[in-house]
Amino acid sequence: MPASHVRAVGTQTLRQAVNADEFLLEGQHALGFPIEIISGREEARLVFEGCMHSLAASPKRRLVVDIGGASSEVIVGRSFEADKAESFKVGCLNVTLKFFEGGVIDRASLRRAQVACEAEFEEAESFFGRGQWDEAYGTSGTIGAVSLLLARAGLDRRNDHAARVGAAAPGAAGRRRRASGPLRRQSSRNGPRCWPGASRS
Repeated sequence: MPASHVRAVGTQTLRQAVNADEFLLEGQHALGFPIEIISGREEARLVFEGCMHSLAASPKRRLVVDIGGASSEVIVGRSFEADKAESFKVGCLNVTLKFFEGGVIDRASLRRAQVACEAEFEEAESFFGRGQWDEAYGTSGTIGAVSLLLARAGLDRRNDHAARVGAAAPGAAGRRRRASGPLRRQSSRNGPRCWPGASRS
C-alpha cells in the first residue's frame, strides 16, 4: 500500500505513555509506516469525519460521542466540518481500573465513578448541551455494546417499550438526557459504525 494512502496515529494511551518513544520505534518498524501521536482535538475531529462518512448527508447539527479506553471525544458539527471538538480523559478502561478494583461494581464505587466523570464533563455543557445539536450519534465499541444490549432487551421503538436512552451529551450532575431514536446499527462497508441516539425535530 502506498505510504500516501496511510495515516497511522496514536491516541490517548500513547499521549500519556511513559515509554511512547520506545513503542513508536518498534511499532513503526513492524507496521512499515510512521506513527504520529495526535492531539485529543485532532482525534475528535477524525472521529467526527469518519462517522459522517457512514451517515446520509444532512444539514442538521450533529453531535458525535466516542467513548474509548482512555479518553472520550465529543464533537458537534455539520456535514464533514466539526464546529467544536474536545477530548476528555475519561475512558471505559481507565475509569474501570480506577473505580472498580477487581471488577467489582457496587453502589458506592458506581457513585464515585459517576461524580468523577460528571466533573470532567461539566464545563462542556455550554458547547455540547442539548440546545447545541439536532441529532446525536455514538461510535465505537462501548456505545455499540450498550446499543446491542438494549436492542436485545427489546428496548427500542419496534416494540411497545420505546427506547429512552441517554443522549450522550455531557451535562451537569443529576441531569438526564433522553433520546427517541431507534437503536440500530448504521455502517459503511469500509467505514466506522455509528449508532443513532437522540433526534430533535
